[in-house]
Amino acid sequence: MVLTKKLKYDDPVVHMNGEQISSVGEIRLLGLTIDKKLTFIPHVAKACKKAANIYKGLARAAKATWGLSPEIVRTIYITVIEPIVLYASCAWTLATRKLGVLSLHSALILSRLLPLDIRVREVAWLYEVKRGKDLGDTFVDRKLERPVYFGDLPHPAHVPEIGYESVEDLDSQTVDRLAVVGPHIYTDGSRIEGKVGAALTEWRDGEET
Repeated sequence: MVLTKKLKYDDPVVHMNGEQISSVGEIRLLGLTIDKKLTFIPHVAKACKKAANIYKGLARAAKATWGLSPEIVRTIYITVIEPIVLYASCAWTLATRKLGVLSLHSALILSRLLPLDIRVREVAWLYEVKRGKDLGDTFVDRKLERPVYFGDLPHPAHVPEIGYESVEDLDSQTVDRLAVVGPHIYTDGSRIEGKVGAALTEWRDGEET
């Protein structure tokens, strides 16, 4: 396969072990279909076809077992369809215009779901941000935690050891024994009906601050 923007070009002649290697219009690498124009339209088409076939099978099974309610359809979409379509989306974000046609935006909005073309751009953007891409004007007033380059980390022999101990109760004797000084911060979190919450409280000198 030849990657070029030229309208006219000569196909290279490649021989290996006396056999001529023919040129192809697309290749499949680690589940990603790459075409010679880098449009990734063949990949999107194959991903959508695969997702549709899997959905049909799951829909038949779900209909016979639980009944195909809107919530079941939404669950299948989130857990099965989206992961298939979003695979390697950071490489083919520019091809999302095709998804914009295939996605029924109004139906997805009514189902509290983002259209696939927007989800693809979201996943690709998060992938790049996690690898250090500049956020631009987003979160300009906050300092985000980022992975530290291993060359900037201290040598393992120079890393101070941090001791810890599990205690059942922070009574006065335990606090004195462990030499716990300064503020005490307690945290708790829970998840109920799909909603996640967390809280913390800070104590200084026996009083909540």
